[in-house]
Amino acid sequence: MATGIADFLRRLRQGHVKDEETTLGDAQGREPVRAEGAIRLPSEIILKICSFLDASSLFNFSFVNKRFHDLANSNALWSVLYASQFKKKKWRPRGSVMTEAVSSTSVEEKPAGYWKKLLLKEMAGYKDTMWKTELRHMNPHTGMPALTEQVLRRLHIQWEITLINKHGRESVYDQTHTFFEDSSVTVYWNRGVWPSMSSLNGLQLHGIMCPALPASGDKPRWRSLIHKTSINKSVHWSFLGADKLVKLLRFNNGIIVGVWRGSWKIAFVMVNLHFHKLIERSLLGSTFCPYIPTVDTALDSDRGRHGYTLHIVLHNPLQRIMCQRFSPLYISRVPFQGDYVQLIAVDLADVPQHKPVAKISVPWQAEGLQGDVERCCMMTLTVLDEAQRPFWCVSSPVKMSNKLKAVDLEYAGEQFAIVHEDLEGKVKMTFVWMEDLQQCFLVQLITAFPAAKVKRR
Repeated sequence: MATGIADFLRRLRQGHVKDEETTLGDAQGREPVRAEGAIRLPSEIILKICSFLDASSLFNFSFVNKRFHDLANSNALWSVLYASQFKKKKWRPRGSVMTEAVSSTSVEEKPAGYWKKLLLKEMAGYKDTMWKTELRHMNPHTGMPALTEQVLRRLHIQWEITLINKHGRESVYDQTHTFFEDSSVTVYWNRGVWPSMSSLNGLQLHGIMCPALPASGDKPRWRSLIHKTSINKSVHWSFLGADKLVKLLRFNNGIIVGVWRGSWKIAFVMVNLHFHKLIERSLLGSTFCPYIPTVDTALDSDRGRHGYTLHIVLHNPLQRIMCQRFSPLYISRVPFQGDYVQLIAVDLADVPQHKPVAKISVPWQAEGLQGDVERCCMMTLTVLDEAQRPFWCVSSPVKMSNKLKAVDLEYAGEQFAIVHEDLEGKVKMTFVWMEDLQQCFLVQLITAFPAAKVKRR
């Protein structure tokens, strides 16, 4: 129906239906339609014809000329389309939006183009103001937006990776699983035909917004670039751990690539994404340019009344290994390192602060096989400043290494260290393995930052 009407309007503009127009005008008792330059039809007839068009056709129809533009923006037409859009969704909106859409009184009260803008915004896939409002509610435990997971699921946000080979050819892989923590999400890919590491030149991570019920006629999905990295053995990756079947390679930006031992063919990919600005990064970037968040300069009225806060989680895709929150913490100068200041969360000398830790490992599954790589995991770390704003946010794979220089403790055991460092700061953790208890303990946790970074804040 819509196609036939659109063809009729095209012929009407070209002057190919003059006889039919004259007959129609006489039958209605009105002045016959003239084909002098721009063809004229009564507004009532044009509106009736437009009532059979869908939103896309009606939008295109508004570009024919000024008169058609004014008629095509009629609230009466767009309010009906808006109401029919909600009927397709099998759910009812909050409040009286649906009632307003079918009420002729409220339709006329709205300014011209109101229902058109409302429908086009709804068809865009998400309400910008709604999710931004929802993200204002903060989790007092983590300092991150409390509804991040709910908003990600409601907006149907997913993530995909693109592998680029040395000839420039791209292969795109959709996510297999997601594992949510209270301040991060781990995304897992293990399906598809994977290439060898030696054939690749780059890796990209994009956020995408998928329709709730995909259809064959859906438009291409918007892709927002989150990370991209070159795959270069000498610079961009380091060895994380291994078991009998796979090796884990650690790339920057929290990316783990598992490769089969002996062949260097990819078995799976894991990425840990911190909740800080995750929705913005997954939606507001472009295919080639990532979203760059602006610096938050808003001040807390209680600034200076509380110290820094540290929230740290060690985890893997299946379980939480350790979760601790330390507050308040106060800055102290690092001895012999005048350019750094530090926060001591767990002190070696304070035995009651020492924390038991579960087994540190990364379980995996690929091609019907499974395994468990020990002494490595994901770390999600959030430091909030005195105004309780994000100061340093890290999501990265980490590994335990034997501590070369053991420290004196009240109890004996093999000592290990986890160290992470980037341009924004560094963190050091010391662990002791108690053989008689078959338990690992965290005995030291220190974060350090450049003094210039703290002064700028």
